[in-house]
Amino acid sequence: MATDGSENAVRAVRVAVALTQRYGAELVVVNAISFPVGIGALAAPDIGDPQALERYSRLARSEADKIIADATALAKEAGVAVRGVILDRASSPVEMIVGLAQQERADLIVSGTRGLSGFKKMILGSVSAGLVARAPCSVLIVR
Repeated sequence: MATDGSENAVRAVRVAVALTQRYGAELVVVNAISFPVGIGALAAPDIGDPQALERYSRLARSEADKIIADATALAKEAGVAVRGVILDRASSPVEMIVGLAQQERADLIVSGTRGLSGFKKMILGSVSAGLVARAPCSVLIVR
């Protein structure tokens, strides 16, 4: 279950929890922290500064921790076996999620149709479309 904390992702978490309950499986909730590459001048003029990179990393990790905590709390409330994974500094969230799915021998990846919007979406591209194209298992996209 890949989540970015968006409204669509929360709906996807609920579907993943219901499927996990039904089939008695383990739910792995994943958030991939994207590291801005090649956009430093656009995103933050001081992005090459180690302190700026550290601040970005700290803020992104804090946001990822909250996203994972919220999603795992929903699963635990439903009595589902769940664990959270944060993929840090992913240059490609799709590749990192696909790699974890291979490592975990996942049967299914659940994701929302759209997550981030605006400038972030332009930078990150469509994760759900990438998962459909590259995943080693079935992918369920939730609206």
